[in-house]
Amino acid sequence: MSKLYFMKNKTKKHKINKYKKRKTNKYRKSRRKSKTIKNKKKTRNRRKKGGNIKNIQKPQSLNSLLTILTKAGITEDMISKWKKSPSKLFKEIQDKETKLVLINGKIKRLVDTVSIKIYDGPQKRFLLYEVGHYDNEKNKTKNRNNPDIREKMIENENPREAIKRGISEELGNKYSKNIRFFKGSPTMDIDNANIEEEDSNSYPGLAAIYKWYNDEAYIPNLTNDTLYSNNDRFYWHKELNENGSFKRWIKWQWKLV
Repeated sequence: MSKLYFMKNKTKKHKINKYKKRKTNKYRKSRRKSKTIKNKKKTRNRRKKGGNIKNIQKPQSLNSLLTILTKAGITEDMISKWKKSPSKLFKEIQDKETKLVLINGKIKRLVDTVSIKIYDGPQKRFLLYEVGHYDNEKNKTKNRNNPDIREKMIENENPREAIKRGISEELGNKYSKNIRFFKGSPTMDIDNANIEEEDSNSYPGLAAIYKWYNDEAYIPNLTNDTLYSNNDRFYWHKELNENGSFKRWIKWQWKLV
């Protein structure tokens, strides 16, 4: 075969390869473009689903809080039916236990809460119940009957820190140092919150989003001090205010599971 034939054939192959390469590059570019568009759509959908969240500036006074609530459609009549006063809500916001936000234009109260069930030991024969709150004369001021310790988390606090603080405040500081969390199956995952949206129990008409962090534990010295050496299975704890003054008595009771 002539040299000319090979040269022509080589040029032809080169043109074909060049065309294929160009076509492949175009295909890759179009694929990348379509993927980007899809990802953008997904992001837009996710944002839409989560809702438009806008932080409300922290009120500096009770009056400014009332103005925020009124502008958001919480009427004076609704506030008059609250179980807790607006000043309590203001204190919760100042103490960083509660946050107010606008979600799709509606005001909502965000609360992160820990809940821990205290058992007598690994056998789980007894569970500790919060019976109620009492004044200095031990007259009941609030009925509770909760099978757990509940504590609002403060800003930047992790669930385990909140649990220790709650136990220290409501059972006594000495019982917050030897908490034994249950392991194995079934267990509760303290690091993953259960999210519930409902009307505020204390502030009806003001919607609330609760993040619940749940766990179970036992405290050996609490069991020894309050269950095995106590025939009526009751335990009283005196809770104090930050300044050391009396806040309330809390009554606890061990109940058979």
